[in-house]
Amino acid sequence: MIGLVALVPLLLATQAAADRPQVPDGPPPDRIVAGQTGPWGSSERNWSIDRSGAVTLSYRDQPLKGGGDKVPVTHVVRFSAGPQGFAAVRAILLPIERSRGPSYRCLQPITDAGSAGVGWVYGARIVNYGLDSGCLDRPGDPGWGPFQEADRRIDAMAAAATDRVTEDRP
Repeated sequence: MIGLVALVPLLLATQAAADRPQVPDGPPPDRIVAGQTGPWGSSERNWSIDRSGAVTLSYRDQPLKGGGDKVPVTHVVRFSAGPQGFAAVRAILLPIERSRGPSYRCLQPITDAGSAGVGWVYGARIVNYGLDSGCLDRPGDPGWGPFQEADRRIDAMAAAATDRVTEDRP
């Protein structure tokens, strides 16, 4: 009995270490890329961040509903988040990166719902994970939470960047 009681703190410490996010073994990816499309392709947003922290974010304005004459404009924003920015985004996406298996499988997708994807670039090899925001036969994709958090982090880093450059393209 005393031996088992002595093991409890060790077991708790081991579990706590297992619960902390750990970066997968092996070299980090050269770059992380992500993209999102809204329902019926209504919006488009893409970003990438490399190991040095160089970020490219692009998003598109939509034409006005009801036949407005607004031409969609794509905004491209470039800035540096530093290696710590890359590490932060990678840590947020860790639950998805660790899965490295097939993307979430939905047998009855809601076809007009949005979708997204994350990719880890290793030289010429890309490991992709697709995200589906609507599914009738199962709960939502567990990757959406980390994806949305990483997306918010990219926005926060862009807002704080002092070297931010924006280019608008028709």
